[in-house]
Amino acid sequence: MRILLAALLAAGAGCRRAAPASAPAGAPAAPDSASVAMTAYDAPSGGFRCLAPASWKLLEDSALGPDEVSFLDSSAASAGRDVRISISRYPNAVDRYVDADAYLRALVQPDGRPIRAESEEVGGRRVTRFELERPFKSLHSSRERYLERESVALVPAPGGFFRLEHVAPAADAARTRPAFEALLRSFEPKAPPSGRP
Repeated sequence: MRILLAALLAAGAGCRRAAPASAPAGAPAAPDSASVAMTAYDAPSGGFRCLAPASWKLLEDSALGPDEVSFLDSSAASAGRDVRISISRYPNAVDRYVDADAYLRALVQPDGRPIRAESEEVGGRRVTRFELERPFKSLHSSRERYLERESVALVPAPGGFFRLEHVAPAADAARTRPAFEALLRSFEPKAPPSGRP
């Protein structure tokens, strides 16, 4: 009888649902975009709208086209570090790529290897994403100041695609990444403004 009871208990233990695994020690936490204050932004061209970090500085650059925008983290800039989220529409006045695949084929990592991109659903659409890491150097210096991380999302849009990127020193990346993820989820591309290349 004891043998039968032990066998039943062992079989029952094998059927129990495993407890969810916790993240390994030292693994980065998933970005919590709920903790980031965001504000609505509509491109003056009417080409897109999104939520943007409320406390970051806005720069609109029409040199490449009307849908070129950057949001700069002022707290990092005051410490001499470049932390930004940039939005660019393709094709533009310089780069004539009409789809994300052609754009990706033209890119290489800093060490010459091809970019490894993955597709995922974000905000109800398929988005192509990739990450880069490279040393950041001052303009007229060969000395490395810090390691820079770049997270890129290519979002399909009428007439082409948008490149959304989050660029930050490794020390600031985890702190500022939630703002990028919130912007990406809220991003709504529209048709290119008339007269666009």
